[in-house]
Amino acid sequence: MSNISLSKITLLNAGWEGGNVVLHKLSNKKPNKDNKFVSISKAGGMAVVVSELPSALLKYGRDEKISFIINSVSPYISGAIRDTSLSSLVREGYLSKYTDIKTKYDGSQYSVEVYQGKTDFGYQYLLKSNVWDGKFGGNMSPYVLTLKGREDDEELKQAFEPNNPHALGLLEEKAYIVFAQSVAKLYELLKIDCAILHDYHSGLAVLYNEDIRPILIGHNMAYQGVMAINKRLLKNGYHEFNHMVALKDLSKRLCLDEIIVHKYFRTWCTPFDVGVGNILQAVLKKCRELTGISATTVSEGYANELKETYDQLKKRIESSQPYKLSQDHFDVEKIRMRIKDFYRTHFDIAISDSEADRSLLLEESRGLEELRLANIVGILNGLDTEKHASRNKLLRDIIVNPYSFEWNNIETPLFIKNVIAKDTDFRDGLNYHQSQPIRVFRAKSFLRKILLMESFPSKEHREIWDDTTSFIHYSWGRLVDQKNIPLIISEAEHITKRGGILILVAANPDDSLARKIEEAAYLRSKELLSNGFRFAFTSKFDTRGSIFAGGADLVHVPSRYEPCGLTDMESYWMGTPVVANLVGGLGKGGYAVGNFTADPTSMESMRLAYRRVYQRAVNIKKYYPQKWRELCLEALSLDFSYKKPVHLYINIIQLAITKTEMNECVKIIQGYKKGIDYDKEKLLKAKQKIASLPKELKRTYLEYGTKFSSYDPNRAFFYGVDNQTLYELFKD
Repeated sequence: MSNISLSKITLLNAGWEGGNVVLHKLSNKKPNKDNKFVSISKAGGMAVVVSELPSALLKYGRDEKISFIINSVSPYISGAIRDTSLSSLVREGYLSKYTDIKTKYDGSQYSVEVYQGKTDFGYQYLLKSNVWDGKFGGNMSPYVLTLKGREDDEELKQAFEPNNPHALGLLEEKAYIVFAQSVAKLYELLKIDCAILHDYHSGLAVLYNEDIRPILIGHNMAYQGVMAINKRLLKNGYHEFNHMVALKDLSKRLCLDEIIVHKYFRTWCTPFDVGVGNILQAVLKKCRELTGISATTVSEGYANELKETYDQLKKRIESSQPYKLSQDHFDVEKIRMRIKDFYRTHFDIAISDSEADRSLLLEESRGLEELRLANIVGILNGLDTEKHASRNKLLRDIIVNPYSFEWNNIETPLFIKNVIAKDTDFRDGLNYHQSQPIRVFRAKSFLRKILLMESFPSKEHREIWDDTTSFIHYSWGRLVDQKNIPLIISEAEHITKRGGILILVAANPDDSLARKIEEAAYLRSKELLSNGFRFAFTSKFDTRGSIFAGGADLVHVPSRYEPCGLTDMESYWMGTPVVANLVGGLGKGGYAVGNFTADPTSMESMRLAYRRVYQRAVNIKKYYPQKWRELCLEALSLDFSYKKPVHLYINIIQLAITKTEMNECVKIIQGYKKGIDYDKEKLLKAKQKIASLPKELKRTYLEYGTKFSSYDPNRAFFYGVDNQTLYELFKD
């Protein structure tokens, strides 16, 4: 195809989270000498995909004879980077200054310093700016404000009264807009072919550079980048005036023309109510215009859920219930009452209306029409094969060099050094593979003891360390509403009074309700332990959480919604069955011990459905031990590699690169069919260009062209083109 290469592709891979990256010394010609492992920033699954997808594209792209150069971009946030700093990386020769970028927000200019480092897949860029560094990174999360950030945010609020309680704070808003402008400029400077943009923070870049050919990956569409309007600028009763003021205000903050703001950003507006700006809506619309696809998201299940209307969601819930729900079951006050009762009953916590409202179905349906009508493609994320128990580096390192880790129990590294490391099977690591069942269960028994020693480190609980029979329930994740951790805590007494062991790691992202739950969980753990029941709770997150899953009997993932679900995949690859709520990307087949479905507006309904499934797991292991061993081995054999997802991503990358040219080709051919007198030479060239596409790419065009085909210019993949024409052009 003219001036377009589909075999040598340069990508920009941009995310507010950066994940784990290996940097090479800039002076070294040998790529594997003096490498440095850097954890840039992480809060959830985005960081995992941002850092693992480039290597996967490089690896599996070779199979399809495609070479990639991938430039990953993330902000440098000192509070969120682990074990190093930007200045030390520069001093040690892993990064060097690349350029400065000028950006604007709300009429003021901000400078962004760009640093470049070498990676296995291309280059890593870190963006330094006082817009975010020193202000973000509280609790080591790139989204949580530091004390300085909170002070600055409070100062900004003095002159700004938002018209929407769910809107971004002005400090967050400024950071994301400046970051997006930097990503847009780097796309131009680095002569990129296609950009992979993760969530709305980097996705906003498509509004600052018309040449971007984007793939937006939506990791969690519940976070939308809502921009409030300052109430102090508005006048009661002056509706037209207020809408114009809102438009000018958003235009000034975004540094975008009012026409663009009106077309893409404004949402939830009525003639009498001033709406807000919605960044996700704007990005979805713009991406659809540029490539025909609004976004990919991280599982097919989640993509389908996003398209449900409020009424469809209600019907799905009603149809899944064994009994008929009352007519007012989904009324706001009824839901609030049920949620408040749950927290009062199980935690003696009085929660506010806004905290209870997180369980409203309106929240569950995301409240954004653009999501339901968008051209969204679901691609279940893969997992780096190095995370499988057979290859997992952590399983090697904790044996080979136990003292390089921080342990809760001073006796854990001694046990590793004096017992495990002296075992001829495991002196080089605790790795295991389903092809050697005896080794699998010996390794898992060692991991079990490590898990128990670390979870109950006090010497007074020494007898727990040698428990080889009690059923161990385990979960790790963020203490956010999405993950449904309160459901697990509410079952702590039931689980432990029946002889089970519950181990829960739930990091607090600094949310007021999370703090209350965290305190209640610590108190419950202390109370149960004092009465002889074994519940270990901590909010201190450990990067080894996934390998510790290998020592548990069952991993709990009862999320209210879960776009992808990396936790369950990581657990399976440790040979541990999972119990999960059947939402989004969870419930990936019949190998789980069981999945449950329940009414998300009733925590009690969810709790009972959840109990039935995990209790079934306990019974299987107790009464059918051989079946249980088979489940563990089956979990280890599952393929969660990036092989299939990367193939789908490559198709969409090539589609994004060629879509503008294909639009013109299809338009010429469709016009000719309708009797419009086109130049025959143009017609021949258009047909030749389509014919020259790789077969797989033609199939991709046919799939999405017919799936999203529409005569609505705001939704169409190819506007005004009938399916018959698409079959004639793209079918092999």
